[in-house]
Amino acid sequence: MKGFKASAVFPIVLASLGIEVHAEPLLIQGSDKSDFSIRCEKDGKVTLEIFDLNKDDSMRIARDIYIEDQGNGRSRIIFSHGFIVARDQSTYVTAADENCSFSKRVI
Repeated sequence: MKGFKASAVFPIVLASLGIEVHAEPLLIQGSDKSDFSIRCEKDGKVTLEIFDLNKDDSMRIARDIYIEDQGNGRSRIIFSHGFIVARDQSTYVTAADENCSFSKRVI
């Protein structure tokens, strides 16, 4: 899966991270200092999107994104999200065959 057109230099694709089971969740590099977008898809359908500029809700930006391997090909994504400031905490558990990408926001 490709990153967003508005992404910075790197989209990080969850399926290709090859994350081993860790006791501690892994921080997506830079998400503690910059706004990020998150997009997850399964079977060609968007299952999670933190970016949509057409919505006036708290799902515009994400920060402090952590990934934790849950085994069986599933991962838990822990992140803060918001409209302008990422203040709300959320957790999302992926399906085994779900792909997620994380992109640094440039807008």
